[in-house]
Order: sequence, then structure tokens, then C-alpha cells
Amino acid sequence: MLGFGLEQFGLINGPRLYAKKPWISPATLSIIDQRRNAMQRGDLEEFRRLAGPRRRSLRHDKQQWAEQIALSGESHLLNGEIKDAFGKFRQLRQKRTATSATLMSADGSLLSDKASVMTRSQEHFSTLLNRPLHPPLVALLSEAAASTPDPLIDTCPVAHPRYLRHMQLQTR
Repeated sequence: MLGFGLEQFGLINGPRLYAKKPWISPATLSIIDQRRNAMQRGDLEEFRRLAGPRRRSLRHDKQQWAEQIALSGESHLLNGEIKDAFGKFRQLRQKRTATSATLMSADGSLLSDKASVMTRSQEHFSTLLNRPLHPPLVALLSEAAASTPDPLIDTCPVAHPRYLRHMQLQTR
């Protein structure tokens, strides 16, 4: 053991930095530490009293950070640096975490490895997409056989090249 505790470590390396939230100011960190210390002491009144100033300070710090990023992005836009500008604007977006759902095998057991998940997906979609078609209802077949086509409705395919090209573009 090196012979010094966490107190000396903090004195040597400086205050703890919050990597996930770089916009938190030292004043807000002080309020957070005061609130944490109040909770550790069991002083619930002080803990609750510091909740409001902590929220206000965090909101203010985040607003200042967002404005600074936006101004930086605008200056990049004015200088014609489009890639850098959108990089700055992208920082203002909230991070989206990928949500994952559990996948069960056909017998109900949980699948965790990639190979079994892929195999199960293959099974699922082969049964989903390759189901036999339902036969048409008898009443529908008899109604279709008894009906006569309306002579006013043109059933001939479109022959003009301009329309053919338009239809090809529509199906893409």
C-alpha cells in the first residue's frame, strides 16, 4: 500500500471531474457535494433544502453549455465549415440508447449468444413468411364468377412510353 488515503489522492489530482457531464460548473459540484455530505450525516432537512438550488444550478449550467455549443456551431457555419458545424449541433442532441428485448426460443428458454439468436430469427421469419395462403371464401368465389366486368372501366395495360416510364419510377 502506498500509505495515503483518498483525501490525499484528491489533493494531489484535484477535484473529481465528471466525464459524462462536462458542463457541470464547480459551483454546482460544490452544491452536489454539500447535499451528498448532508445525506451521509443524516441531515435530511439540509439535504432537502439543497435540492432546489442543485436543480436550478444544473439547469443553468446545462443551458450555458448548450448556448456555448450553439454559438460555436453558428460560427462554424458562418466560416463555411459545414462538417464542424453539424458536429457541434449533433452534440446538442440527446443520446439515444439502443433498447434491446429478450429473445426466447420456440420452447421458451432465453437466448443469449449471437448464433442462437440468428438461428431463432431465421426460424421465425421462415414460418412467418412461408405460411400457406388461406383459400378464398366460397361466397367470394361464387360472387366473382357471377359478376360481369364494367365496360366503362379500361382494363387494357398502359401503352404510352411516357406513362410506362412513370410507372416504372413509381414501383422503385
